[in-house]
Amino acid sequence: MIGCSAAAFSLRLHRARRRLLKELADRGHSFGERTVPPLGEPRPDAPEAI
Repeated sequence: MIGCSAAAFSLRLHRARRRLLKELADRGHSFGERTVPPLGEPRPDAPEAI
């Protein structure tokens, strides 16, 4: 398999994701902004429901 326990794998994945997010933020990427409305909210350009 991967050579480590599931717990160790989970921890390593968490740390890798955290490093990736930090690197992206350092390069000017923004997080938390949605480009599409959440499910259940109508799009502003959607026609009115009949």
